[in-house]
Amino acid sequence: MIPHLSNFPASFHAEIASFSGETAPGITAHFPFAKDIADAKGPQKKKTVFFRIRLLFFKMIVFYMKPIRFERAQRPVQTDEKKSLRFHNLLFDSGKDRNNMKQVIGVIVGILVLALIGGCWYIGQKNSLIAFDEEVNKAWSDIDTQLQRRSDLIPNLVSTVKGYAAHEEGVFTGIADARSKLAGASTISEKAEADAALTAGLGRLLAIAENYPELKANENFIRLQDELAGTENRIAVSRKRYNDQVKIYNMRIRQFPGSMFAGELGLAPRDYFEPPKGHDAVVNAPKVEF
Repeated sequence: MIPHLSNFPASFHAEIASFSGETAPGITAHFPFAKDIADAKGPQKKKTVFFRIRLLFFKMIVFYMKPIRFERAQRPVQTDEKKSLRFHNLLFDSGKDRNNMKQVIGVIVGILVLALIGGCWYIGQKNSLIAFDEEVNKAWSDIDTQLQRRSDLIPNLVSTVKGYAAHEEGVFTGIADARSKLAGASTISEKAEADAALTAGLGRLLAIAENYPELKANENFIRLQDELAGTENRIAVSRKRYNDQVKIYNMRIRQFPGSMFAGELGLAPRDYFEPPKGHDAVVNAPKVEF
């Protein structure tokens, strides 16, 4: 219900009087702004009046809302309003409800913590698989380096032996073919097969040297033998390290939970570096003597 104008305070009526120019001496004495409006002229008076109108409008709204708020506070709450206020009361009205709110907050915090732990675990698993893959790549790089080193020693070794046993052309040709095959191999299995063939050819080449005492006493041949022996040892060590890394890597990507992320990362089982089964290089491995 809108209150009657008689219910507004004296200051309200004084401001209304100031707008109409009815500024009695008693009013201007108690309300100086009324005198300011009466004394103002032209645009200044218009500006002052607009400002007071806006102020009065705000005061009327505040004054009007007070009885309404008081009336609603005294009025009994209806059933529909109880339903609309149920959520508000659940959260804020009683100590029990505040405890419920604390429990809700605790559940939310717990979910966030679990999500954070799960995210860290997810990232850790993927990073772990990537690290194992890089270890395998590094181990293979070591093998490839030693294979290349041995391949570079072979031409000098063959040239030295040719000076004493030029008629062993079949052995020299076999070594050259195996060396070319090793250089053109693109997969680990192809490299393993070519390496086995080259190892067998070197074994036959060193066996030839046993029949030539002068060749065995040649300083260049002795030096090449020493370098070849050191390279063969490094190849064996690198092969073992690589195969060990491949074993661990293959187990990780096949077992849970690594199997969940291997496909996503594009990781597949890796081949071991070992000579083909039944290859004669396993039997006829080169024996380097000093």
